[in-house]
Amino acid sequence: MTTASPSSEAGSSHAPASGATEAGAGIAASNPLEPLIKFTGLTRAVQRHGPVRPLQSYLDGLTQAEMALAVVDLLNLQHQHSEVLGVVVSHIWNYYVLPQKLWQHYKGGKHKFMEDVSYDEFVGLTLEFASVSQSKKLRNIKTLEAVWGEGWEKQIDADADHPSILSEHYLRGMAKLANSGITLSDAQQVLNYTMKARIANPRRGVRTKCAIMVADILKVLTAVASVDSSPDREYSATRLISTLDAAATTGRGETQPRTPEIAGPSAPLAILPSSDASPFSVEVFYYLDIPLSFVLPP
Repeated sequence: MTTASPSSEAGSSHAPASGATEAGAGIAASNPLEPLIKFTGLTRAVQRHGPVRPLQSYLDGLTQAEMALAVVDLLNLQHQHSEVLGVVVSHIWNYYVLPQKLWQHYKGGKHKFMEDVSYDEFVGLTLEFASVSQSKKLRNIKTLEAVWGEGWEKQIDADADHPSILSEHYLRGMAKLANSGITLSDAQQVLNYTMKARIANPRRGVRTKCAIMVADILKVLTAVASVDSSPDREYSATRLISTLDAAATTGRGETQPRTPEIAGPSAPLAILPSSDASPFSVEVFYYLDIPLSFVLPP
């Protein structure tokens, strides 16, 4: 079984010194930290009632097109949750368990320690998944930095997470966009236009979060593919926005596109509307040298 090396772990640059670790343990003993992981909404409902009733409440009544959007959104959310879990497990294992050989201080020794953390069934598999995931993400990050430069993520979205914490799907889509020939400035314009159009035209199965999402990237990639098939290949924001408007107008059966006008923040985080399902989210607070917060949007 191989594990991700500490030097390549997402979001970390230095292992804590033993003294710092001991000091941190003393602080934790006197001031217990809040739970690192909080489950609400759908996750809590599934834990209490099983998957059938909560998912029926969320998905029943949707058209097939709406259900397809909602299912993609749900499965992407679970994938992102798995990625964050991998980051947390990798950090614990590579920065605490291995360097300090914690099994030597556990009653029953190493065998009992490995058994109690479910190494074969959970930890080992999670470390392996995290290592593979991180390798894919690093390749896409290198591609993006080579084409758009360091700090590209803040140019696209000022509130974006650090690249090491962004999801595989997000980074893969962005890398495809960067490789298509579009400039960073044009990508920022068209992605923000797509985000505002999504918020301005809410539908069931479509989230209204004011942030660039994988669904927004995929729409822009579709517009890029449409331009690719035309005689005049121009990847400017104006051309791509025009292509997106034409596709949206065709889909609505309208003669004029609806241009979103959004000056302020989006509506509160929610999944719209109209089932009885409550909004849900997963928050993971990942403590490194500097506290990071990874919030999976509802």
